[in-house]
Amino acid sequence: MNVQKLKVALILGFLFVFGRSYTQQHIQLDNGHLKIGWHKTQEGWAIRQLALKVGNDWQPIDSPSGEDTLIRAATPPEEKSGVEYLTTFCQKFPGEK
Repeated sequence: MNVQKLKVALILGFLFVFGRSYTQQHIQLDNGHLKIGWHKTQEGWAIRQLALKVGNDWQPIDSPSGEDTLIRAATPPEEKSGVEYLTTFCQKFPGEK
């Protein structure tokens, strides 16, 4: 019985020591429209790959920085939307100001 416990302890010790030395260096998130890949650096996680699905092909985004992008238009948006939304009680949403 002691030999059996010793074997289990050695196996668990081996897995603990060598399992801790392995750390994940790459994470991939993808679906049918978007692929994002990160890799671990000394500063933290950085985006390594970014691609969008265009038609049947994947279009890679060059040099993804991971920073936010500001979208700008030449003209401001309309004050009021042309789309009318209704609540579950068929009242205009949002209500009149």
